[in-house]
Amino acid sequence: MHRPTTLVKLTLCSLFVFVTTASAQVVNLGGAQQKITTASAARARTAPDTNAAEVARLKLGTLLSADARSAEQAEIGSKRDYWYRVALPDGGQGWVFGALLADFDPRRGSETVLRIAEERLKIEEMNKDDSLDLFNFVEGAVA
Repeated sequence: MHRPTTLVKLTLCSLFVFVTTASAQVVNLGGAQQKITTASAARARTAPDTNAAEVARLKLGTLLSADARSAEQAEIGSKRDYWYRVALPDGGQGWVFGALLADFDPRRGSETVLRIAEERLKIEEMNKDDSLDLFNFVEGAVA
């Protein structure tokens, strides 16, 4: 008869440990920080992990607001950076790998656009979709 109560207590205790551990891995940024995507089709995920479910693909130059980052840096390919929790354009939230983002200051927007465009033009094997994304990004910035 005491077994269900014990099972419930163990389950709640495990849930508390999981939530506490998960929240300890996030560093609040102390206010929203503006970010801009620097890659085409940047994936936003449900958690700061490449195995987490994808919630959105973001176009080059998408403006985002980050409120937290992962506590530890991750290495993806040859890039090492934090994951950032961002507000998505559709109103949801997601995690984006920091190597796909840059800080964005609206007062220096044109400088940022130029820097991103120059970096993207250095890519030797840009496919048709990436080229179109770059064109739309620059055209939108000029407008």
